[in-house]
Parts: sequence; structure tokens; C-alpha cells
Amino acid sequence: MYIGGQWVGLGLGDSSPEVRELKRFMRRKFSYAKNLDDTTLYDQAMVTAVADMQDDDVVEEWRSVPGYPDYEVSDQGRVRSFRRNRQGQVLRVNRITNGYLQVNLYTGSGKGSRKLVHRLVLEAFVGPKPSGHEACHNDGDQTNNRLTNLRWDTPKNNARDVKLHGRQFQENKTECPQGHSYSGDNIYHRPGGGRGCKACRAEATRRSRARRSSCV
Repeated sequence: MYIGGQWVGLGLGDSSPEVRELKRFMRRKFSYAKNLDDTTLYDQAMVTAVADMQDDDVVEEWRSVPGYPDYEVSDQGRVRSFRRNRQGQVLRVNRITNGYLQVNLYTGSGKGSRKLVHRLVLEAFVGPKPSGHEACHNDGDQTNNRLTNLRWDTPKNNARDVKLHGRQFQENKTECPQGHSYSGDNIYHRPGGGRGCKACRAEATRRSRARRSSCV
């Protein structure tokens, strides 16, 4: 979030004077934020209000993707290409196995490369990844690549986020990364904890058997 002239990474469970400042601003400006309490805690009510704010009259800012002059990425987590369209064409993203969103970018020579959207956003708006840091989603949602939801941080703090809201977020998902429903007979429980998708497991088994058959 942009507070006091700088981007501040704030997320569920954080507590700081900046949170109280932002709550007061939102209560004054937005009707849906009237019930936010006057505390320093970034609670679930704050997460909901921020999501509403981001969807309300958003002015999208675009910046060049470092190293790829034919592409731009926005603070809302969208990527567009100018390679074949001078007006810019928003790219379709792919959701990979671990849940992150990815796009394919091409250099002037035509060499393609797969890039994670959340990293593109941070690199364009915040800067290169500091040594020893990781890209983190403040709310635990790997598909929410708005700049206000992202930050560079240490692996320790990223693990703290996972412990804080990762399990709850995963349990609230209604679909697997491939779009299969987490319901009824399509769910199995992993030995280490968490849910798995039977449809994806069956497909992985089928591919494995096909590879073994082709080697005979």
C-alpha cells in the first residue's frame, strides 16, 4: 500500500501505526469501511475493506517489464504485449501446479521465457529482488497479484504468513489449481495434511503409466 510516500507491505495479522492511519482514511472516504475499528491490527475486516477499495474506481498504472521492452505490467497484476498490437493486448495467464499465475514473454529475437506475474509486478514497481528475499502475497492468495498485496520479504516472514493464514486460505478453496471441484468424491486427504484432487491424481497416474509403457 502507498502510505506516506512509500510502498508499505501490510497484511493480515500485522500491527503498526500505519494500519490505524489507513483505517482512519478509509472510514472517512468509503461507506463500506465505516465499521473498521480504531486499532493498529490488520484484521479480516481490513482485508475485506481493502479488497473493496481496490475494486472501486481503480486507476490502473502500467510500467515496462524490466528486460522485456515489448511488455508492460500493471499494479493490478495484468500483463500486456505490444509485439503485434500497438494498443497493447492483455495476455492470458496460466495457473501452474503450485497455484501461481504465469505468462510467456518473448525477447526481440523470439526467445520465449515463462515468468511469474507476482514477480513481474514487484520488479517493475518496487525494484529488483533484494538478496535473501522472496516474493510474498500478503493475503496468502497466490492469484491476487495486485501491487498492494505483494512485497519482497525474508523466507522467515513468508513462512510466518503461511502459518498465519495459509492453512485457512487453502481450506477455503473450492477448486484445485487445474479447476477441478474440491467437493464430494473428488477429495482425498494427504498423509501430511491438506486436501488433494482425485482427478489430478488420476491424470498423473495415467501419464506415469503411459511413460512406462513407452519405455518397454
